[in-house]
Amino acid sequence: MALCLLLLGFLLPPALGGYLITTPRRWISEWPTQVCVTVDKPNAPAGFLNVTIDNVHRIHSFFSSSTTPASVIQEPKHMAFIFTTINIPAGTTNQCNDIQVPATTDTDYNKKLELSGSVSGVEVNHQAVIQFKRFATQTYLQTDKYLYLPGQKVQMRAITVVGPELTISTAQYPEVWVTTPSRTRIVQWKNVTTANGLIHLDMRLIDEPEEVLDEVGEVLATVHGLTKQSNRCGCEGVDASGIPKEHPTAPEGVDAQTIWPTAVPTVQTSGREDCCDLSY
Repeated sequence: MALCLLLLGFLLPPALGGYLITTPRRWISEWPTQVCVTVDKPNAPAGFLNVTIDNVHRIHSFFSSSTTPASVIQEPKHMAFIFTTINIPAGTTNQCNDIQVPATTDTDYNKKLELSGSVSGVEVNHQAVIQFKRFATQTYLQTDKYLYLPGQKVQMRAITVVGPELTISTAQYPEVWVTTPSRTRIVQWKNVTTANGLIHLDMRLIDEPEEVLDEVGEVLATVHGLTKQSNRCGCEGVDASGIPKEHPTAPEGVDAQTIWPTAVPTVQTSGREDCCDLSY
């Protein structure tokens, strides 16, 4: 995931040297980030850099009411204090250090980064704004085709990614199930495991599907998944009648019964952000 870098660079008189400090503008909760220091002289003296995130963070509210102006600064919930020192040995021209970002219950906010110390023989004292974000897992679900008739076999596959680097999760799914429009569970799988992160499941539709219509007159089934963190991910659109909800258009020249990989079109989520983003 590409993130813009925050650059703090200073060119000083030749006798003092110059330096460049870089870090991502966005820090992800519970994931490591980096602060890098570059100096322009190979014979620069030893130095150090204190990296501080204050314990009280602030975020601007973009909503207003009769009692709350749009420009008010609100205090969200707790955020752990961050303080670390990067030691820069003499003669070092480039150095990067990892910083573990603590967990937070807040989703998205800005916080002040303070840098102080001595780099390349020069006193450092800078402040910048860093965006903090809590990264939610994403589960992708795909069926083997976009049209199903009563009695046909439905094949599904799912994969979950976590973190800003989109790491594939190999955690067990405690439960996966399929329900009818009236929320009757018709098939389920317990403790679904996977070695490489991709799970494959299949089921067969009954010959006479439940004739319960939604507001647009389509017969649907729903596939649900439960992650290790007990967050639910529901994906509507496995069609028992042959008319998937908001179904994608078949490629020109491809018959409707041809198996063609396509994502389940409609998504319902609960308990976590961005669950089942099915743009495949």
